[in-house]
Amino acid sequence: MLREIFHQDTRTTLKLPNLRRQKYARNSPCPCGSGKKYKQRCLSKVVDSKNVSLSEPSRETSLPGA
Repeated sequence: MLREIFHQDTRTTLKLPNLRRQKYARNSPCPCGSGKKYKQRCLSKVVDSKNVSLSEPSRETSLPGA
């Protein structure tokens, strides 16, 4: 069982939480509990997380000596 979990496709696994994410209106209170509007507090975090690349890291960002 652990071997199956270890070898499963990471791209599929990374996309699953996005399917369950609730959509919030921009002017609704932020779900983090800050008391601010969603667009002022956490909307930018969601936008940034959508821009994350699932591709292999480039040589410039890899560790030296690797």
